[in-house]
Amino acid sequence: MAWPIQAEPESPFPGVVFEPLDTSIQTLWLNAELKQIIAENFNYSFPGIRVRYWRTQNSSAWVLDEVGKEQPITIGIAITDGKIDRIEVLEYRESRGGEIQFPFFREQFLGAELSGKKKKTQLNQDIDGITGATLSVNAMKKVAKVALFLHKHALAH
Repeated sequence: MAWPIQAEPESPFPGVVFEPLDTSIQTLWLNAELKQIIAENFNYSFPGIRVRYWRTQNSSAWVLDEVGKEQPITIGIAITDGKIDRIEVLEYRESRGGEIQFPFFREQFLGAELSGKKKKTQLNQDIDGITGATLSVNAMKKVAKVALFLHKHALAH
């Protein structure tokens, strides 16, 4: 189960990624068809009807939550030209697996983009796991794929 998106205007993540005057808060409305595509292709569900995100001309920043083992992990993802250029763990609530917060792990996502179609959609590069943090690693990979998909969808509309 995915947790509600908490991308609020006062979130500090976009200020780290974008110059303050270069971004604007956008809303992506999630109709039933889009929610179904995301659920089927990424096993991710949105309880709400919208996602807030930050956007410049060809870049976007997303703040998404996904449950690791028992608690939600809040992750910020910045995407430029369809590739991840920054990924941060904004809030880690689990008792184990916190290694996903370290640069050595997060750097694996840089430059990643989506490849494949429908249920076979994956990141185009391998992400090494961390012993004892499998569920947290999987949560971060899932959120990265969802953010890349949302980026592509948002820029197309």
